[in-house]
Amino acid sequence: MPADTQDGKPLFTLNGIQTQSGSVVNLLPLWREAEAAGVGVMRVSPRPADTGAVIAGARAALDAEGTPERGADLDPRECNGYWYGRAGLERVLES
Repeated sequence: MPADTQDGKPLFTLNGIQTQSGSVVNLLPLWREAEAAGVGVMRVSPRPADTGAVIAGARAALDAEGTPERGADLDPRECNGYWYGRAGLERVLES
């Protein structure tokens, strides 16, 4: 169940006893940095319409040489702020 701010922006998604971000967190452009920090597994959360495309994009990024540009692959509905120690709902394009 989505929970929005008073001005209608996504804030949380309530899922049973879990409270999750109202925006989709996308750390794919940071996966090499996360891996270097010891992260061994990243979760792909299912989406109503485009989970297959998300998985295909993740596979392509993991198979590619180099590191994707930070924030370049972020959809405007996605966020990554907590990775940078900022508000979780922020969309940081570079550190």
